[in-house]
Amino acid sequence: MKKVLKISTALVLACALILGMGVKVSAAGSKTDLVEITSAKLDGKDVEYSVEQVPEKSDTFWPLTEELASAELKAKSIKDIGADKLKVLWQKDVTAPSGTKFAFNVSDAEYKDQPVYAFHWNAETKNWDYVDQGKAPSFEIEFPSLSPIGLVVELPESGETPYTGDNSNVTLWIGVMAVAAAGAVGTMLYSKKRKNEA
Repeated sequence: MKKVLKISTALVLACALILGMGVKVSAAGSKTDLVEITSAKLDGKDVEYSVEQVPEKSDTFWPLTEELASAELKAKSIKDIGADKLKVLWQKDVTAPSGTKFAFNVSDAEYKDQPVYAFHWNAETKNWDYVDQGKAPSFEIEFPSLSPIGLVVELPESGETPYTGDNSNVTLWIGVMAVAAAGAVGTMLYSKKRKNEA
């Protein structure tokens, strides 16, 4: 019985170690942004810019959503497309001179050749205004003025949102739970046997 207990304990520790390593690798390889700015130019010359998280929802600002993008595209007669056919890829508070042309790259291959619509927050009208559109993965958009800007992609014809989250190993979790349960049972039986012998 002692051997069973030792083996169970060793297996639990080994699985926990493997799981911990898996989580670290997964976290290191995950991307929080599906879009990156590859260049920013004004009159053909590189310009400096900064990118920050958009502010939280307040009385003066609210984040870009698929519903807002859909309504704006329809209002501007760009395209009559439902919110369920769109996905907000990226929205940031960008600081750069007015008229800057940004080059963007969409990292997720699932969106290749899909239309991407660019918006910028209009502080006066308190609305996300449509600016221009490109096509994933790489495109350029010139913004007449800056503040928070956002990019919305049109989903593929299937209408399914591509999976961009973390890929957790469910089998490993089940294995760890099974081994832990076996260890607990082994410990219980061993304790019961010792108690009966005493």
